[in-house]
Amino acid sequence: RIVRLLCRQLNIDQDRIYMHGLSLGGQAVYRALNMADWLFAAAAPMSALNSVSGTEYDSVSNIPLWAFQGGQDSEPM
Repeated sequence: RIVRLLCRQLNIDQDRIYMHGLSLGGQAVYRALNMADWLFAAAAPMSALNSVSGTEYDSVSNIPLWAFQGGQDSEPM
C-alpha cells in the first residue's frame, strides 16, 4: 500500500520500481518478491542471509534479479 501511495504522491513510474537489500534486507528482498511479484521491475539483493524458507522461486522467475555475494561471507545464499 505504501508503495502505491508514494507512486501517486510523487509521480513515480509504477513500471520502474526496483528493490535492493543488504544482509537481512537481502532476505527481505526475496520475501517481498514472493509477496508482490507484480510490483517490482527488478531486484538486487546483496549478501542475503541463507534462511529464506518458503521462497517460491518459480513465481519470481520473470523478474530480473542481480544477486551479489561477498567473497568472505561464510553463508552465501
